[in-house]
Amino acid sequence: MGAASMGTQRRRTLQRIFSTVLDRPDVGPDENFFDLGGNSVMAMAVVERVRAELGGKVNARTFYKWPTIAGIDENVVFGGDDHG
Repeated sequence: MGAASMGTQRRRTLQRIFSTVLDRPDVGPDENFFDLGGNSVMAMAVVERVRAELGGKVNARTFYKWPTIAGIDENVVFGGDDHG
């Protein structure tokens, strides 16, 4: 699977995680998690799911710095990636 395909698949997974935790059907890649009603407990649920499902090296500080699907995708190290 190519890098672009992996990135697209990862972005879809991130979108599903955000949507599930926020209980919202459509979360755009640049929509701020906290502006959509997310809170610190929900943020930790996202962090744990990103770790478990994608192998993302993410923590609370990272999530608060980049609280969007695009932000996490572009700035978090996943599995063997050198960057997000």
